Amino acid sequence: MASPSKCRVAVVGAGIVGMSTAVRIAEELAPAVQVTVLAEHFSPHTTGDVAAGFFNPYIVHGVSEQKLRWVGTKASRSTFPLRATSPRTRNR
Repeated sequence: MASPSKCRVAVVGAGIVGMSTAVRIAEELAPAVQVTVLAEHFSPHTTGDVAAGFFNPYIVHGVSEQKLRWVGTKASRSTFPLRATSPRTRNR
């Protein structure tokens, strides 16, 4: 008996959404599917490689210390300004 052919799936985009989608499809439907990712750029040349989702509530005037502790940024005050001035994260 001939084995059935794999279903071929194409995912457009290699950013966080495209790659997450491709991995999820491959994990859920293996071994019945062959996933191909189509993109102009792949890591480390995607916007996802520099978009780390920085959250800096301490730079907003009037945020209380209690709120800063609540979001867990008190220890990060010395780290975030360095990232903001890094040549790798500026003007991208």
